[in-house]
Amino acid sequence: MSNLDLLLPPIEAGVFFCYKKKENANMSPETVVDTFKKSLSRVLSTFYPLAGEIVQNSHGEPEVVCNNSGVEFVHAHADVELRDLDFYHPDLSKLVPKIYPGLLSVQVNPSRITRFNSSGKSESNNKV
Repeated sequence: MSNLDLLLPPIEAGVFFCYKKKENANMSPETVVDTFKKSLSRVLSTFYPLAGEIVQNSHGEPEVVCNNSGVEFVHAHADVELRDLDFYHPDLSKLVPKIYPGLLSVQVNPSRITRFNSSGKSESNNKV
């Protein structure tokens, strides 16, 4: 990490994408997840620090360790319609993985796909 990274406090920037299922979509949920995983793999091989872990070095400073262990990936099914979620007052802690301060190691780019009943899917990830 650069000296500028060390000066700033940790910033959690969660990203949440929401897609409505297309009427004529023939792709199975498994095909969508496999396509996402393959795309994520290609991106991470080029931008490998995004697959790293932030750990504390011997001086207590954060450091990105790239150890080829990949990223956390979660595929889930929520037994709710996407349109039934309250996006006017969302509780993002239920949609985007939370990073807790004080952990000794944190993945840079954990990813999650949640499939909802018939109305759509969401993709989220956190970047530190």
